[in-house]
Amino acid sequence: MNTGAIVGLLGTDATGSLVRLSGTNLATVTPVTGSPTGVTDGEAITRLSSGPTVLRVNKEIRAYDPAANSIGAALATLSQAQGPDFASDGTNLFFVDNPATGSNVIQKLTFPAGTLNATFYMGSGTVNLNAVSPDRLIFQESGVIKSVLKNGTNVQTLISPVGGPLIFVGVTNGTPVRVYANVSTGGSTGAPGSGTWTAQVVAEDGSLPASHPGDSRWVAGSFGTTVNFFGDFHFLRQVLLLTRANGIADDEGATVDSFNALGHGQIATMGILPADLSFFGNPSTNSSAQLFSREEGGAKLLIQGIYTTASGLAPDVFFADPLVGDSLSNVGGPDADTPLDFEDVLRQ
Repeated sequence: MNTGAIVGLLGTDATGSLVRLSGTNLATVTPVTGSPTGVTDGEAITRLSSGPTVLRVNKEIRAYDPAANSIGAALATLSQAQGPDFASDGTNLFFVDNPATGSNVIQKLTFPAGTLNATFYMGSGTVNLNAVSPDRLIFQESGVIKSVLKNGTNVQTLISPVGGPLIFVGVTNGTPVRVYANVSTGGSTGAPGSGTWTAQVVAEDGSLPASHPGDSRWVAGSFGTTVNFFGDFHFLRQVLLLTRANGIADDEGATVDSFNALGHGQIATMGILPADLSFFGNPSTNSSAQLFSREEGGAKLLIQGIYTTASGLAPDVFFADPLVGDSLSNVGGPDADTPLDFEDVLRQ
């Protein structure tokens, strides 16, 4: 049984070599076999289904075997000593090198051998990884969401920008895997709620595309089982759709509906937003996350609402259960409120 107890930590000794700290108060120090010297920085990237953990050690990617307390030779070298953009299914590690200017190349390490394909995907613009499914890698290239089979063939364009930013929302673990995104149709300044949007969804192979009419966007969702063992990518289970009232440039009086993300089927209408609520969703200034609130491992959601300046009201918290119609309700107090899950789980 996994109790969740810590059995050891990796650190460095005076020479900069890796050591494992274990035992009572982590007082037992054991050298890691095969460690390089001069280690000044590092982090865990992902855990493999075969047991080892892939680490970044300075600029190098290496595999650490906790059973043998040993670390292998460098499998790849990064441009900077910082974590790469990556996605893993426990056997394949896809990653993008991290030069300051960004990279257009996706590389792939296949385990247990640690075989490197340094040119798995050669793009024409900056690449960012979104998720990995059982069959495909889902990524963005110059803002366009694409997918490619894990053998590097059959690249598909899934969702393209129209009049501004394209924000990846999440993927499902159904058949087919569906990809959700918000597409700006113009007027976005980066401020929360600015411009007009279209909520879109498409299967990972490019089939079954769908767009929601009106000024609409996905605003919140619940996420379940992790795709990556370290939890960097999650499966979308339920998702909330906001549709603005006709002719209204913000979220005043908007309708909120819930959908089963697996099949893109509507579950229920959550409710109508107050007439003086100007923005509903995560108010982060991070443009990649500014429209979406999330909750890991649960169905019930907390979403922040920002009122119009004229109302004089402080930001509030709203509750919604995607499985229960008319469950949208204000649960905040008189002071400015922010749901705790914003800082805990938002990620690029």
